[in-house]
Amino acid sequence: MRLKNFIFLLYLLINLTNGLFAYSFEEKLSLNILPNSNVYFHFEFESKWFKSVKSRTENFHNFPKIIGDLVSKFDIDELSLSLSQGKWKHNQWGMPVVSAPSGGELWASFKDQASQNIIDSNWLQSSRAISGLFGLSINLEENPNTAIPTFSILSDTRNSSNIRYASIPNEIVCTENLTPWIKLLPCAKSKGLAQLFKNAPKLFESHYFMINLNFKRICADSACSNFHFDLRQILSLVNNADLVTRQLNDQESTWSFNNFFQNKITGLCPVAQQSMVILNLERKAKTTLIPTSKSGESYSYNLKEFLKTSKEFNPTIVQQRQVELSRASPISIHRFITDKNEINFGIKTVIKNENNEETSVIYFDTIPWYFRVYVSSLRVKDVERNLDFKPELISFKPGLDRQKPHQIEIKLNLRPRGVYSIYLRADFGYLKWDEFPPDVNHGFYINPVLVTINQNGQNTKIYSEPLLMNLPTPDFSMPYNVICLTCTVIAIGFGSLHNFTTRKFKFIQPKTLIEKIKTFFKK
Repeated sequence: MRLKNFIFLLYLLINLTNGLFAYSFEEKLSLNILPNSNVYFHFEFESKWFKSVKSRTENFHNFPKIIGDLVSKFDIDELSLSLSQGKWKHNQWGMPVVSAPSGGELWASFKDQASQNIIDSNWLQSSRAISGLFGLSINLEENPNTAIPTFSILSDTRNSSNIRYASIPNEIVCTENLTPWIKLLPCAKSKGLAQLFKNAPKLFESHYFMINLNFKRICADSACSNFHFDLRQILSLVNNADLVTRQLNDQESTWSFNNFFQNKITGLCPVAQQSMVILNLERKAKTTLIPTSKSGESYSYNLKEFLKTSKEFNPTIVQQRQVELSRASPISIHRFITDKNEINFGIKTVIKNENNEETSVIYFDTIPWYFRVYVSSLRVKDVERNLDFKPELISFKPGLDRQKPHQIEIKLNLRPRGVYSIYLRADFGYLKWDEFPPDVNHGFYINPVLVTINQNGQNTKIYSEPLLMNLPTPDFSMPYNVICLTCTVIAIGFGSLHNFTTRKFKFIQPKTLIEKIKTFFKK
């Protein structure tokens, strides 16, 4: 009996040890000072789950089970979901740590062994699961918005035909999306850096708000018999310190984490191997809080060490009100609606190389199927020289009605400080009356352009603004009036006819005086 107990305890210890080394979790917060009293908070949470094909156990003790089940069921190698509110100002704030378009963006890379029909089915079903998990309105079946980019998403040699991409610029971000995102963290918002998320409405008061979920299956060998799941959750905020700070003088103001989040960090997440806060002040601000380590104007705080001697982490920062502009992004991109009339319109995208050296970029654009795009109207020009420019490569995949959007990819080599324009012309399409959305008078979105820059083997992504366009729209008050009138006529006519044909007439003898008296006393 004792031997059985010993074997059981040994087996339990081995499994617990395997589970301990099979999972890791790290969290980090980076803070940067931006021009005009703006502050950039970048939260990053990384979960790693090491697996083996031979392993039959599925220990989801810390790794989010819903994500593990999702990527396993639909054979997903890589998945990215981003939701943002506001527009990142590249010309003032420089480049963000992670770029995202306005609204929503979803893309996934599937296993090579699957056929294209299976990939399409998995993509549709996984997008529904993600939409239900995060409370989104993504419906890629009723609103076909799926593209298959060839050059723009991944930098490695994976098969690009296994990638599916969708941009949803009309997706609105709210606490219903944020709450399930926070629940994927091992400690939710009870411990660690996520304690700053307890007051969710304060997060949405920022000028720019973005949450991102990025999953990747990373193989340790060519056969992928040993691999690990890497899940990164990112939350970025840009707040204006003038709205919450106390002014010290004309040039300086002071604030703390509690001013922005109405919360402080008071405890560590027990499963976090590392919990770091990095303040990049860069002579634009200062703090009296002694860091764990310092490199130039970058102050690093190891919360595991810091909270041993302090009850809370709530640094006070003195910030200069006016600072120089941040380093500009490698390129700037804007797009416009031009030459609009009752039949068609033009879309112009202007790209400027902000570098003093030649820059190679990939332009990726998806336009909804209900705009009839003419590839013959495509013009790429060098604006300053007023000359037509021949790109290195042009890939155009025409859209199909109610099936897929138009897709354009262009490889460009931009000369130093050069300005280029890409012009397309499109007709207005016509939708069926039941294909119009409920907010039809708000307009229809044209997806933002994605420009990818490959620098030092890494892809840098920059997005343009989305466009808003009105389609020819019927007067929906007329069908409403017709329906109301028709229903009224049918109700009166049919109701009277049905009442007359189904009513039965019955003759009732009048009651005698004695029966009336009995009825009175019964009452």
